[in-house]
Amino acid sequence: MSVLFVVWVSRVIGGTALELGWFMTAQAVGGLAGGLFVAQLTRGAPPRRVLGLASIAFGFLDALLFVSPLVRPEIVIGLVIIAIVGVTTVAFGAGFNTILQTSAADAYRGRLLGAIFTTMALLRLSSTVLAGVLGSVVSPIPLLVAFQAGSYVALGFVALGFLPHEAGREADGLVREPA
Repeated sequence: MSVLFVVWVSRVIGGTALELGWFMTAQAVGGLAGGLFVAQLTRGAPPRRVLGLASIAFGFLDALLFVSPLVRPEIVIGLVIIAIVGVTTVAFGAGFNTILQTSAADAYRGRLLGAIFTTMALLRLSSTVLAGVLGSVVSPIPLLVAFQAGSYVALGFVALGFLPHEAGREADGLVREPA
């Protein structure tokens, strides 16, 4: 969750730690529901499609969440939206991790995962600093829509457009030995 989300809850919603907790809980409940249903809904779908569509849905739902108080300032609407975001988070994670884990040979998988997650941590750190600088000058809504929601939508289109169709699928005839 973006550091600007706290600013959004405070400034846009007018909420406190209590309302922030409600949003985090609603997303977690959506994630639990997603954990129960995503496997059945995506069975047989290529992981790149799951990643791409889940990422696009995640981004558009996030954008809807961030602008919804401008249209209807009712917290219940935001809680429902973020619960649905929780479902897309599970689908995103399943597609992302499947592609990562099946795209590298066993000998390189640890290095690949280490490099990817280190890069993600550095990007999260730099975006936190940027959010701290810009968050005091600019409203959190355009920043969240552009960077938080926009990056997920862009990732989804990149996944659908540029990842090979077989990304995340086991190679034919590959026999995995138990660890």
